[in-house]
Amino acid sequence: MGKVTVKAKIRNFLDEGMAQKGIIPPEEIRETEVEGLVDFGATLLTLPEEMVEKLGLTLGREIEVSYTVKSS
Repeated sequence: MGKVTVKAKIRNFLDEGMAQKGIIPPEEIRETEVEGLVDFGATLLTLPEEMVEKLGLTLGREIEVSYTVKSS
């Protein structure tokens, strides 16, 4: 079975709300585009710490995850 990836735009939801209220201009909404691997059984999104900081996101909760890598 092959890998499925998707391009996604991730935005800071609070920035978006402030822009809608006119508190900040729309161009100041922090966002980034990423390409990620789709896990059809996943219920959570994980982001690298650097991306979280760049977007100004707050930590909702922290969980420990583990990954496996299939060698060719």
